Amino acid sequence: MSFYSNATAFLRPLLKLFFRVTVIGSENEPEMPYVLCTNHSSFIDPIICCCFTKQPIRFIARSSLARYKPINWLFKKAKVIPLNRDYTDITAMRTVIAACKNGDCVGIFPQGTRVRRLEPSPEQAMPGISLIASQTKATILPVSIITKRRMPGFFRKTYLVINKPIEPDEYLGNGSLSKKEISRYIFSKVCEPFSIPFEELKQYDKNRR
Repeated sequence: MSFYSNATAFLRPLLKLFFRVTVIGSENEPEMPYVLCTNHSSFIDPIICCCFTKQPIRFIARSSLARYKPINWLFKKAKVIPLNRDYTDITAMRTVIAACKNGDCVGIFPQGTRVRRLEPSPEQAMPGISLIASQTKATILPVSIITKRRMPGFFRKTYLVINKPIEPDEYLGNGSLSKKEISRYIFSKVCEPFSIPFEELKQYDKNRR
């Protein structure tokens, strides 16, 4: 088994125990390569996504984190794509686009950084997701990480909602949309499940048992 498979197999039961993770909509994950797009409120978010999706995900992460040797080692092992947020990182974008075209699944946080204890909204989406989408014509998989306090925490219920994938003809439309409009449209699909009262998600969980 690969490092990724071993790591996710080890972490998955720990996440279920300490973060009480329940997955909703796992049947929506495509078999084909895709770009996973999710909200971001905690450092644990990419680990949750990687552990509860079927396909290995190469997340985009800010390059400044790699200055720490253990994290740099982890980034290399997990094939994380480092991105310098201080300027338009063309090299990182080329790496992302090449990864998508080579059949890898890539993960991105359209908000660009952690937004803690606030409900995500389409207006928070940065243009990076639209650039990747328009260049690769990839299937986009919107994923929502939902907790009652809008941030994962120990022993708080966490729902990972895998929404229906978005195909290029849907998010690109007739070509008249701006990059900002494409980003907002894609991220709006991540935001939609947040309109469901948290108690109803809990009830849905009970009905699945």
